[in-house]
Amino acid sequence: MARGRGGIKGAVIGFLYASFASVVGTLMHQTQVGDEIPIGLLFSLSLVLMLAGGIRDRQKGKLPGLVFALTIAVELFVIGQNLTGDILIPGNNAGLWWSYGAIGVAALVALWPKLKS
Repeated sequence: MARGRGGIKGAVIGFLYASFASVVGTLMHQTQVGDEIPIGLLFSLSLVLMLAGGIRDRQKGKLPGLVFALTIAVELFVIGQNLTGDILIPGNNAGLWWSYGAIGVAALVALWPKLKS
């Protein structure tokens, strides 16, 4: 991914990456190895961290990262609603960690100051 401008192109990239991360993370966050290791939750939060960090590193300005964080928040809210009778984000520990953790990670990466190298 080449360095881009922080305008509309960066915002669209942030929106697309957040849509991907929210859907994949929602599908994976309940996966466990055995009874205690939440491997799906670790994978999902790591995916959000890597995508948010990549957007923050490759795009100029904070707009793409903020669009990423806002899109994650809105999509997780909509996915978490019981509109179709299926609960995709249940109210257990993994569901709470996924919904609030993903928003927190994305917002933290978006608001973190860029370090000069």
